[in-house]
Amino acid sequence: MICLEIEVNGTARVVAGSATAESVTASVGVFPGIEESWLRVTGDVFPDNEPVADAQWLGQQLKVGDTVIVRVVDSGSPTPPATLTRTDPSVTTTDSVPLVCAFCGKSHEETQKLLVSAKAVICDECVRSLHQILVDEGFGHKPA
Repeated sequence: MICLEIEVNGTARVVAGSATAESVTASVGVFPGIEESWLRVTGDVFPDNEPVADAQWLGQQLKVGDTVIVRVVDSGSPTPPATLTRTDPSVTTTDSVPLVCAFCGKSHEETQKLLVSAKAVICDECVRSLHQILVDEGFGHKPA
């Protein structure tokens, strides 16, 4: 099957692909404001008779001077991805893919509530933390 082979600084890191993948994407992002850069290899998988899942093969912080090579290859044994379901938490899945907060990684058992959209999950604790950050920075308050 067609896959992406990722090499960082001469070291093979992953062969990303899956027979149930809708897509596999490799991206390098640079965030000048915080002096960081990241390599991400992600995609969407459609397990048999299960909800769509977000797949992640690799997430790695990069340093200045790092070399990333992405090759399109044919592989019969790609690296399996880590997956997260992006469905409503009230839906029972049988694929054992956990539904977790995209910010802190807590599952529904570890928090009071998970809020779910088509592409993201966030827990009530992270919503409160993000709200407090905005309040502390002066957002959300109208002048008197």
